[in-house]
Amino acid sequence: MAGGLDLLGGVAVNNFWRGRQEATSEGAWQAHAGALQRKLDEANQKNVFLVALHDSNNYVLQLALEALQRGDSKSPLLKKDARDALRNRHMAESLRSKGYSFDPASGDVRPL
Repeated sequence: MAGGLDLLGGVAVNNFWRGRQEATSEGAWQAHAGALQRKLDEANQKNVFLVALHDSNNYVLQLALEALQRGDSKSPLLKKDARDALRNRHMAESLRSKGYSFDPASGDVRPL
């Protein structure tokens, strides 16, 4: 009889530890999934920024090219600081339309 009780006690202990391992494992998977979601969100935000930067560069270069084709050598677009300011303004507008704010001074992009 005592051997039977020991066996039942062993089964109960085994079930207890298995339950704890499963709970720990589930918690680890949830933490891992959360970390992956954060990485995905960061990658998406970086992608939005890079697309806006690309679009802004193309916009500014197209305007500068048009000024050169017109022979307008006094166009402010031929000055780097004017192009940078226009690029930053275009990026801020583009990112705002996609739900982000852009700080040109620091380069920070944040969700609105």
